[in-house]
This record gives sequence, C-alpha cells and structure tokens, in this order.
Amino acid sequence: VKCCTIDAMFMKLRNRLNTWVPPRRFKDNLTPSQRKGEKLVKEDIDHVYTLEDEGSSIVRIKREWYENNVKNTLNDETKYEKLDNDPTNKINNDIQALCTEMVENGEMLPKTKEFIVSGETKAGVYYENPKTHKFRGIPQTNVTIPENDFPARGIKSDIGTPTEKPGDWIDFQINEGMKKLPSFIQDTKHALQKIEEINESGVITDDVNLVAKDMIGMYSNMPQELSEQGVKEYVESKPRAEGQPCADSLIKMTRLCTQNNY
Repeated sequence: VKCCTIDAMFMKLRNRLNTWVPPRRFKDNLTPSQRKGEKLVKEDIDHVYTLEDEGSSIVRIKREWYENNVKNTLNDETKYEKLDNDPTNKINNDIQALCTEMVENGEMLPKTKEFIVSGETKAGVYYENPKTHKFRGIPQTNVTIPENDFPARGIKSDIGTPTEKPGDWIDFQINEGMKKLPSFIQDTKHALQKIEEINESGVITDDVNLVAKDMIGMYSNMPQELSEQGVKEYVESKPRAEGQPCADSLIKMTRLCTQNNY
C-alpha cells in the first residue's frame, strides 16, 4: 500500500541532500600579523606578558624581574604569612561543617550546600599587574620599568579555591543590601556624581580646603568589624524565609572567606 505522506517526506529529504552545501569555515578573528605575534608570545620564555593595573595595555617584563618582584612582595611579613603546609583540606572541612550546621537549622537548602562543597579545590594563584602609571618615564609610551622593584597590584585569584563558591553565595545574599549603604560607591563615575551632589548642596564653602589621600592596601586594611556590622543590619532588616541564613551564620561564612585567603 502506497503511503503518500511517507513518499513526500522521502522526496523532501532527497531534495535537501541534493542541494546540501558544506558549511564554510569561519573567518579568523585575528589578522596574520596578530597570529604571528600570538605565536611569538607563547614561545617567549624570557618575558612575562600581563595586563597593566589601570588600563587595557599589555606590559612586557623580563621574567626574572617579574619573579623577583613577586618574591619581594610575598616575603613582606607585614602583609603575608608564611605557611608550612597547604591549608586547603582544612578550609574545605570548615566550610562543609558550617554548611551542614546551616542546613540542619533551616538556614540553607541542601542543594545550595551541594553546590558550595562540590568539586575539587586548590590553593589560589598569585600574580601581579604592574602599575605603569607610576613608572618612571615620559611620555607614558616610553616608560622605564625599575629592575626587580616596580609598583604593582598583587592579586590572589579565587578561582578553584575552597572560598570561591562560598564567596559567590555571600555575594548573592548581601549584594543588594550593600548597594543601599550610604557609603557605597560603584565606580569613578558614581564618585564624581556624589562630589557634584555635595557641591550643589552648598556644604563645601570657599573657606574649606579639600584634601585627597590614598590608602595603601585598602581592602586588606578595612576594619572587618564595620563590614560585619553592615551585613548584620541588612540581614536583620528583612524577614527571613526558609533556607535563608541568619546574620550570625552569614558572618561566620564571611570570616571563613576573608580569613582563609590562601
């Protein structure tokens, strides 16, 4: 028995196969000269290529200079503490214990705990972004990098560490509230808007002298008690739903992240 529907389907499929054209290769998004430069960078073992601290330029530094600068920074015992062993397992156990306690108290959903404690973890990677705007040399396009001792911003990557996922969870819990604090400044544009508002308010008169100051290592020198106070006030200002943490538990998790920055 002939089925017209099946015959029509096969005919349509045959026509598509007869007119099929192999897909074209996508155009390379880099030019030949850029590909050549990429190859040279990968093969250059004598230099380090990294982003500058404030800007989008790539800085090329002698590897020896870069490594010596990193060692000088990490050997500063006023900023860093030397460890005899890798604390990753201990941090994992502490985080898992707190998550278990919070699940039992109804402050965290079991699937949230599974997200936080799942996966392999490791110690963080440290690197530095040179502060080219503080290098000697004029114009800026011809800066001179001080050998073995140049200003740079040290960064410890949190990717793959025990505190990465707890940090994401904390950010989800308090990000909205922190943006409502009077002291919150999002970026440079926001800071300029606040200054303009102050100027328009008339608070600053002609007999007032403005003073600007720079803080070295601002984030690491911020009083943790003030941060915890802000977290506590925000969490306690809203009703707590099932699976939401109380202020004390959230602060405990925050301390685990800030005090285990390895």
